[in-house]
Amino acid sequence: MKKFLFGVIKFFVMVLIGVILAEGLFRLWTPPPRPRHDRPRYLVSFTKKTPIRDKRLIPQHDRAGFRIFVLGDSYTWGANNQFINTYPAVLEWMLNTATQGHYEVYNYGVNGATTDDELRLMKKILAYKPDFIIIGYFLNDPDPNRNLPPDLIPFFKSEVQPSPVRKWLTSHSRLYAFLYQRIWAYRMVRTQIGYFHKLYDPHRRTWPRHEKELHRIAEFRRTTGIPVLVVIWPHLGFPMDQRYPFQDIHQQVAKVLTGDNIPVIDLYRYFKGMDNRRLQAVPALDPHPSEIAHRLAAEVIFDWLVEAVPRIGREFVRPRLLPNTPYPSFRLRLAPLRP
Repeated sequence: MKKFLFGVIKFFVMVLIGVILAEGLFRLWTPPPRPRHDRPRYLVSFTKKTPIRDKRLIPQHDRAGFRIFVLGDSYTWGANNQFINTYPAVLEWMLNTATQGHYEVYNYGVNGATTDDELRLMKKILAYKPDFIIIGYFLNDPDPNRNLPPDLIPFFKSEVQPSPVRKWLTSHSRLYAFLYQRIWAYRMVRTQIGYFHKLYDPHRRTWPRHEKELHRIAEFRRTTGIPVLVVIWPHLGFPMDQRYPFQDIHQQVAKVLTGDNIPVIDLYRYFKGMDNRRLQAVPALDPHPSEIAHRLAAEVIFDWLVEAVPRIGREFVRPRLLPNTPYPSFRLRLAPLRP
């Protein structure tokens, strides 16, 4: 018995020594400073009555022009981005620069909007006589709850209101702070994956209801005759490679829509292989699209419209677009050497 107790005491002493040594090493190590926050200082104001950032007056429709409305949630609204950098604004600039026509692209994205909200908004914008509608789709669109998902609330509460013990440990132990953040991030990721897959589980109430909403998009197109394109945004908080955990959800949504003859652009296919940190508004903190992701989305949609919409294809002037090489500065340095 004494030998056993001695072994237990020896084990805990060794663990304590290891913890003390690890804490000492963490205190000697100086973590790199966090980069300065470079997000816009000001964003266009909005209220609950007017949640849409596009404040332009919608003039009486000039039938010589072409009017596109883009609906969606915060990914379309442009969280943590200036309005001019959102993909609808970039798309409008590209259409009016690279074609001979006149195009108006209105950003009707609303923070927290669901597919059901967007269907109601589609009926309202009929008064403005749109020629084309684009819906920016994100993974939480089936969730009727506009607030933070219940599965994720405990994680954010633990950060906003930490317990006195954890607060003390975090401020006094670098080892504890390091381990806590790693464990918190891991659990947060697993909870997000579970939350989104629950929304699309055929055996739960959310997906059958949402599937009907997707069918209503096709019904709207049939009754109004207005073409609709759905653009699926990936969750940019996850790697854009084979580790991306929501490819099955993208395919599930696309299958329903294409079955109803609604064209779909899956942006994951175009972002695949890219560094998702460059695509995030604030790397590791805010997975909303950055200016880079918005611009890439606008380019993909522009190419699709040129190929799929006859009018835009006819008015497209290819020489107005300058092909851009990956290393333009290298190209310019070589230019004087050419005969």
